[in-house]
Amino acid sequence: MNKFFVVLSGLLLCMPCYGSRNIDWAASGWLGDVNPLYCGYHNFPDACIGNSATDGCRPYGLPAGKNSNTYGILVMMARKITANGALFCPTQIDPVREGKNLWTIYREPNNNNTCVWLCREGWTGSKCSVKVTESFSSGCDVIPFLRSNYDNARLHYGGENIEFEVPLFRVDNVACSGRRGEYDIALLVNKWLDSGNGAFIRKMMVRTRREASGDASTIMVYPATNSMDVLVCKNGYRPNASNTDCEPIDATACNKAIISSKMCAKWTLSAYDDTQHQYVVDGTCYRYSCKEAGYAFVSETDHTCVECVTDKRNGVHPTKGTCVKCSVGEIFSESNANNSYCSVAVGLTKTDLMYGRGQTKNTNSDLNKQCWIQGDAQRYRDCVMNGGMSEEVKIKTINLQIKESD
Repeated sequence: MNKFFVVLSGLLLCMPCYGSRNIDWAASGWLGDVNPLYCGYHNFPDACIGNSATDGCRPYGLPAGKNSNTYGILVMMARKITANGALFCPTQIDPVREGKNLWTIYREPNNNNTCVWLCREGWTGSKCSVKVTESFSSGCDVIPFLRSNYDNARLHYGGENIEFEVPLFRVDNVACSGRRGEYDIALLVNKWLDSGNGAFIRKMMVRTRREASGDASTIMVYPATNSMDVLVCKNGYRPNASNTDCEPIDATACNKAIISSKMCAKWTLSAYDDTQHQYVVDGTCYRYSCKEAGYAFVSETDHTCVECVTDKRNGVHPTKGTCVKCSVGEIFSESNANNSYCSVAVGLTKTDLMYGRGQTKNTNSDLNKQCWIQGDAQRYRDCVMNGGMSEEVKIKTINLQIKESD
């Protein structure tokens, strides 16, 4: 506000007042009718952001400097309200005091100023302008709407007062404990969803309070009388049947949108075909493969699925999805990436299988180093291929046998 707050106080009793250019008053009834609650106390424990998001979301002291005894808070506040949704942005609310008079100002916080449209039930799309019952091409918002997205938002001094950009349902000037102050009703995110698909919003009171001791002033945020939480969802989502979370309007379309944003390098969904392909998680990204067993891509560029003989010499490339055909004398091996997934075939005799490759009873006479006594499949394989049990593995095996017998 400004120094003419007291002079204007009589005008502030009107409704709508400040910020009304950002509210569709004729159609904002979906948020419910509320009444102001004067002289209330801070009750906003779960939804503040940035460096306000600790210690029960109580207002933080600003950095040392001018008016360093004032305490502001960072919230997600509606900047535009329409018939079907609202645009929520990080907002800093600060207290201002001149003599006994108190009021609030609104600023952009430092760092993260990312805004998100959240839609009421039945609406989605750009600016919540598309009915859910209609087909819409705006897809799904693939970025989770989480409180942690705004961890780097910071309170700061200075900056323009953006109060006239903030839609306020009501602005009053009321005396409380002998001090007149401004009371605003604003629309804030009140609860976050773990899914990141939306949030609960609520009409909240915002006021400045001068502390009993000293000159400190603080912002107080608490629910307006008769206000209720309203579930709103990001683009491409709608409230679930129990009204406790937001779910995809079209699960297939949303999954495809999410996956397309996390495709592995050199992979796109332009050639993806639901009838023959399936998604594959590859570490932290997605690719796809042929869904039918024994089928592979024609080539790295042609992802049509064709039959691929899978036997000892042939198989499907584990990352490219193409058919691998090993030469005579080689076998297909998914673990041998260094040799195009083909390994030299090794012929083993009955003697090799008993005493180790290249060994006989005479050359490997130590019973504990012979392979046929190994009960574990991996130890047996290592023993055969390594020409008998090594001393190190032998010791580990003996220790394991002793432990198992205890």
